[in-house]
Amino acid sequence: MRRGGRQLKRFAPAGFTLLLLGTIVFVGRPTPATPEVLAWQPAGELAAPRAYGAALTLTTGEILVVGGLDRDDPHVVNFTTELFDPVTGRTRVLDQLLPGRVNGTVTAGWGGRVVMAGGSEWQGDHWAVMDRVDVYLPAERRWVQGHSMLQARTGQRATALLDGRIFLTGGYDGPRLIGTSEIYDP
Repeated sequence: MRRGGRQLKRFAPAGFTLLLLGTIVFVGRPTPATPEVLAWQPAGELAAPRAYGAALTLTTGEILVVGGLDRDDPHVVNFTTELFDPVTGRTRVLDQLLPGRVNGTVTAGWGGRVVMAGGSEWQGDHWAVMDRVDVYLPAERRWVQGHSMLQARTGQRATALLDGRIFLTGGYDGPRLIGTSEIYDP
């Protein structure tokens, strides 16, 4: 595209992944943006369809997928963790199960660790907001339980700070919205 005598180029974001109805439908790398390149293409299948789960690209390039609801029953929560390899299109399910949850966050912390924080779990007849934190250790391919958050929250937002800690903000604790933030050090 030319504008004012200069040629402008656009690029797709690095490491972009989209999960749609339990299927990974696109994994992208930086490429010049042309109509041909920006088309959706299949990338592989998850072992189990899920909604309201969380996903994050690991430093290995694999995509960690955890939590979410079962496709056929809105009260069945997925307890598994899957590692999707965008190069091969294959998914591997980890043996270790976590408490099932929806609307939690997964965020990259220091040393490649992944922090899964908060969310809601189904307790037979109601959804309970969680203060639970689990930390994924990629080198060992396992989860360890971390210290609980200061406040149970679900639907919050999380981002990694430059020093590897995790900033959590907002969400709700059941009937009310939360106006506080906290920092977690994995």
